[in-house]
Amino acid sequence: MSKLKEYLIINGILPIADVVFRTNISKWYKRIKKMSSWSPSEIKEWQLEGMQNLIQHAYDNTVYYHELFDLLGLKPNDIKTFEDLEKIPPLTKEIIRERFDDIL
Repeated sequence: MSKLKEYLIINGILPIADVVFRTNISKWYKRIKKMSSWSPSEIKEWQLEGMQNLIQHAYDNTVYYHELFDLLGLKPNDIKTFEDLEKIPPLTKEIIRERFDDIL
């Protein structure tokens, strides 16, 4: 993509789309562009941070995960690696059917 074309898209079209469609396309475009130069270790670090935020959110905002972690003697910050996810039992269809309101 030419520099001029990219400039017009980033500084003209995307901000207009953000306003019209109430999105954050500009922000995400810039972030993805920056991320395309990340090393594998930087990508993994970003993924781990997102996973940890998601686990903390689930613990803080759902009855099911709060009770599950307490039952297992876990705290969200005990999950630090992808391998640590094995400490959390899989969510099954049966559990979803039985505890639907507690999962939401």
